Amino acid sequence: TLASMNNLAMLLEAKGLHDEAMPLCFATFKLRKALQLEGDTSARLLEMLDTGFNFAQLLLENGTYEEAVLLFRRIYDVRSCKLGSIHPSTLKSVEALSNCLRLMGKYDEAGDIAREAFDMCKIKLGKDHADTLAIQGQLAQLLFEKGDDMEAADLLIAAHAARTEMLGEDHP
Repeated sequence: TLASMNNLAMLLEAKGLHDEAMPLCFATFKLRKALQLEGDTSARLLEMLDTGFNFAQLLLENGTYEEAVLLFRRIYDVRSCKLGSIHPSTLKSVEALSNCLRLMGKYDEAGDIAREAFDMCKIKLGKDHADTLAIQGQLAQLLFEKGDDMEAADLLIAAHAARTEMLGEDHP
């Protein structure tokens, strides 16, 4: 039932019905948060974090950056603690938090977060791992927007070379 509510909210958002999706997603988040507090199970916690992430995405898309960044930051902190810094859900949180900060014009903070994730991925996953390359691309975009064209270009060239080596020249 809560999963259905969350899915319906995401479907409404995908259809462009933001005003209908927002309260449904928020209600689902509040209910999951209340349930999680009743019984601190890992499954309930992860469901609550996923719903919170979706709600933060809706806030971001609505231009409510301050609220979105607070929620993304909390979700990132908990996911990092519970799942580890290189878990795909944690990396998704890093990417969203960094993107939100970038949209707010906080390039230095966004870059610091992306760089930390990039460095951790290189160590734990390797420099050619898909998640490492995704964070590398985001960091390059931030550096470019910040005006650090040379470092951005270096990162993009290295990412392109790694992808070409792994996937071949003809891969879309």
